[in-house]
Amino acid sequence: MHNAGNRIAVAFFQPQTMEQRIKIVDLEGHEIATYDELRINGKPKYLLEIAFACYTENPQRFIFLTTGDNNRLNLQTAEAL
Repeated sequence: MHNAGNRIAVAFFQPQTMEQRIKIVDLEGHEIATYDELRINGKPKYLLEIAFACYTENPQRFIFLTTGDNNRLNLQTAEAL
């Protein structure tokens, strides 16, 4: 969970189906948006499950920590469409 301005981004992960979702709510808990990961043929197109690191409101972006080549730490940015 991360906040930016008057919004909170909460990441959810369903281990049985491997599905991920991020919900954006205001400070009173009212839902503003829901983002499901992009899936192709039932499999995630991007692997964002490592760690939800940061959320920015304007522009709306999500930053994840991942591991890359040689097990080095990488940042992966996803923008809301």
